[in-house]
Amino acid sequence: MTVIQQTVFEVLEPGEYPAIVSRVEAVEGQYGPQLRWQFTLEHGNTLSAWTSQTFSQRSKLYAWVRACFGGREIPAGWALDTAKLPGRPVRLIVVTEQGRDGEFSKVRELLPPRKFPASAPAAPASPPPPAAPVRDLFDDDDDSNDLPF
Repeated sequence: MTVIQQTVFEVLEPGEYPAIVSRVEAVEGQYGPQLRWQFTLEHGNTLSAWTSQTFSQRSKLYAWVRACFGGREIPAGWALDTAKLPGRPVRLIVVTEQGRDGEFSKVRELLPPRKFPASAPAAPASPPPPAAPVRDLFDDDDDSNDLPF
């Protein structure tokens, strides 16, 4: 006997969610070769989304890869290695759509991560005492080993 646990999908509120690219894999889709992206959100939820494997300046794949690399311009002729995408922080624009089986969450757009959280508190009236420097997770000052371009 085989026991199969039922999968229950949670519908997220539409909005912007910080996430990490957890996996990008090539799959054969209804419309030909595609990439299946998996994103992990702050609270452990995961979302999947698909792009074509067309890597041109007008493709969704190109825009999403650009977001993964902080919105930087991608050099002409650069070849995408999807193994460089997992672990990258991004922001997801999530919408709710109606499907034949009910409502579902859909990744509408991928954006670069924010430098500072959107809910950051207002600056204090007087500066805090100096602290030891800490490298910000999204610090762009040292990209020497981070980006392939």
